Amino acid sequence: MNKRGFKTNMVKSHVTGVVEVSPKAITAIVSKAVLQCYGVVGVSGKRLRFGAAELLPPSRYENGVDVRLMNGAIVVDIYVILEYGLSLIEISRKAIEDVKAALTAALGLESPIVNIIVRGIRPPNI
Repeated sequence: MNKRGFKTNMVKSHVTGVVEVSPKAITAIVSKAVLQCYGVVGVSGKRLRFGAAELLPPSRYENGVDVRLMNGAIVVDIYVILEYGLSLIEISRKAIEDVKAALTAALGLESPIVNIIVRGIRPPNI
């Protein structure tokens, strides 16, 4: 259980045993999928730093992705910075779609819940 009281490891039972996937492994799948989306600059921290979104390095992506299990479904919140000048809604929709597809392909999930939280926008190449 995490500090919010949610069970965080995804567990799948099979006839031959149990497969348990840690939130850190799910974070790796999610961050790779979201960063491949056109218009996503990077993963951001959950909190603003001095009033601005902080672009996280790969070693700290777990600070920008929340993974929890709620009522048998995986819920993923991803904090991102998007590129200025593009449709934030379209980028977010595509990112949600791509992350769901990645989770389904990697873990066999039927209906993961993916939320994109836009923490900031940046001009390209900054």
